[in-house]
Parts: sequence; structure tokens; C-alpha cells
Amino acid sequence: MEIIIIWFLFGIVSAVIASKKGRSGCGWFLLGVLLGPFGLILAVVASRRQGIVEKKAVQNGTMKKCPYCAELIKVEAVKCRFCGEEQVSSEPSDSLMAVDTIAFTGEDRPKIQEEERYGAKTGEKVEKRKRVGFVPLLLIVLVVLSVIGYIVSRTSSPPKKIERQTIAGKLEKEKSDEFTNAIEDHYQKLVDFYNNGELKEASYQLDLFEENKKLDYKNVRDIYNKVKIKILDDKVRNIPVAESQKNLDIYKQLLSLDPQNERYQKKVAFYTTKVEAQRRKRERERALCDFSNALRIVDSRWTTTGFGAVAEWTVVIENISPNSSFKDIKFKTVYWAESGTKVDESILGHTEYTIIRPKSKKKIVFTEFMHSQAHTASIKIINAKRLEP
Repeated sequence: MEIIIIWFLFGIVSAVIASKKGRSGCGWFLLGVLLGPFGLILAVVASRRQGIVEKKAVQNGTMKKCPYCAELIKVEAVKCRFCGEEQVSSEPSDSLMAVDTIAFTGEDRPKIQEEERYGAKTGEKVEKRKRVGFVPLLLIVLVVLSVIGYIVSRTSSPPKKIERQTIAGKLEKEKSDEFTNAIEDHYQKLVDFYNNGELKEASYQLDLFEENKKLDYKNVRDIYNKVKIKILDDKVRNIPVAESQKNLDIYKQLLSLDPQNERYQKKVAFYTTKVEAQRRKRERERALCDFSNALRIVDSRWTTTGFGAVAEWTVVIENISPNSSFKDIKFKTVYWAESGTKVDESILGHTEYTIIRPKSKKKIVFTEFMHSQAHTASIKIINAKRLEP
């Protein structure tokens, strides 16, 4: 409702401003209502129609035209402020007669008509004002009306999500009030179920107390802890010891219900250590998926053959990974002279196209050319491809 009032105010102000500029007040009122602040801006920047303004002022009797210079002056004026000529009469009717006589008599009439059609000085034809077509104007009106309707609908009616939340809140409050009014009956049912060992039914009643935040009613919290401990104890007995994380989660819940229980404290400490050990083991296994961590040379020897220009290597490789196999093992060798100077190295490396299974060793023998003065040498694995399980 407020948005409609504001839009009408825009229409009224636009109409007042446009009327003072010699334009249609009714039309600009509608435009201001439809466009709101944009209509007001258009009214402010619209050009002033001087001829219509002067005509209305003369018709209203507030102004008159000087019979000598044709400028608009006040009716009460006895001398023109533009040309300085004294006025013959201050009566509005005489002024109008003088204006009509000067403006529309004799030879001036054709001249005035000609100047209305052509430029007074250049003789160029005056361009007609372009008018906005009906279809574009209709489209603008429909768009603006749609925007206004959308704004009004958004402000007048709450979103469906908020409405649903409100309804849900009311239903929850009604449910809570209903439970509060019958809380003693629920308490008696809880006590009876607990005393009879019917833990499932007692747990249902405890859930109602917990949902409605009434665990502090009488000794409900004590019963709550005892029932939950009994249910969790029965549950944890069926979980294998190897499932450390599940055991740890349940014993943590039990310890929160009974913090002074030494058995729960020991169980939590035990399974915490076990879970941490399993985590470290998984990290090691992930690391061993990389050949640099999984493959290692446990033994390497080399001898010279071929007149001292060929090295024959015997290498034993161990794969310590428990799950990953590797293939295409690439070695790099470096040779030094007796003086300690590096005299040769396998720049491209030597590749053995073989497979090493998890937790296994493999003996590899290969030969390569070397410098004839090589005295010592070293070998290392620089690459290998992991086989997907």
C-alpha cells in the first residue's frame, strides 16, 4: 500500500512541474505514476514550451503582451520592461485587442505563417517533433505495470519459505505446549518402562523429554544416563575389536555419560592409541605407493669386461610396499677415476623392463659401456612405474 501512495506522489509532482512548463498535466501525472522517480526526472529535464506558457498566462489575465515589442509583461505594468514604451491601457481586454491587432492584422499574417513553417533567418524547414509510437509506449506501460505489481506482491505478502517456517514454528510450539501439559503422564510412563526393563519404550519417552528440553524434570536426567549407558553397552559388545574407530566413538559417548568410570577411560585410551597407529600405517602405505619410498637397492656389484670398457652390474632390488607392484625400473650409474674425478655417467639411464611384486626381491643383471679408467661407481633408482591394483 505504501508503494502505491509514493508512486501517486511522483505522479502529482511530475504533473505540477510539467504544467509549469506548458505541458499536459494529466499526461505527465499518468507518466509519473507509471514510471515513479524516472517520470519525475523526465519532467524536470523536459523542455519548456514558451508559446503555450505565454498563451496560458494571457488567457488567465495575469500577463499581457506589449503591443510594441510583443514581449510578455504583467497586466499592471504601465511601461514595458523590454522596450521601455508606455502602455496605452492596463485593462486585460485592451491588451488582448492590441496583441491581436499587432500579431494578426495586415501584411504580418502571411509572414508569421511563413515563419512558422520555415526558419526566420535561414529559411530552413523546421523539423517536426517526433512522436513516440503507440506500440513502444504500450510496451513500456506494460513493463512498468509488471514491475509495480511484482513490488506490491513482494511487499504485501510474505515469501512462502517464511510462511512455512512460521507454520512449522507454530506447530512445534503447540506440540511443546501439549507435552508440557501432559509431562507428569510421560514421566510416569518413563518410570514404569525403566523399572520393567523395557529400555526401547523408555528410550522413546526420553527422546520426547530431550526434544522438549525437559531432561531436568525430577530425576529424568539420571534415568536418561542409565538407559543410554545400557543401550550403548549392549551395542559395543557386538562390534569387533578390529573396528577401532567405531569402538572409540561409542566409548567416548559412554565416558561423557559417566566421566568417572575407569573402564570407559581405559577403553577410550586404548582405542585412541590403536586408531592413531592405524592412521600412521595408512600414511606409510600411501607413501609406499611412490617408488622412491617402496623400492630400495639391497645389494649391488659391478665388474669390468670387454677390455675394460664395459661394466657388468648385478643389482638386488627389494619392494617393501605391501600392496603396490612396480615395473620398468630405471637406473642411473656414475663412475669415478682412482683420483676421485668423475669420468663417466649414464645420462639417459638404464631401464629394466621387469615387474617387482609387493614385499619381494629381484636380482637384475645388465651391462653398459663405461670409461676405461673407471675405478669406483655408484648406482641408484631414478624412476619406476606403479602398477594399478
